[in-house]
Amino acid sequence: MKFTNLFVIVGTTTLLVLLCSVVRNAIKGKEGLANWQIVLLIIGVIGVVYPVCKQLFE
Repeated sequence: MKFTNLFVIVGTTTLLVLLCSVVRNAIKGKEGLANWQIVLLIIGVIGVVYPVCKQLFE
């Protein structure tokens, strides 16, 4: 259970960091995602979706 909580914490934090960087880029007038932002998006989505699916299928 603690491992699942760690996944959620990491995933949520990663998505928040991504959101802040995207907003900052939007303010500067830049569009699109950089490579490191795409990696953060993948990590964040896995970190949030994996524990939810694990709970549903247990």
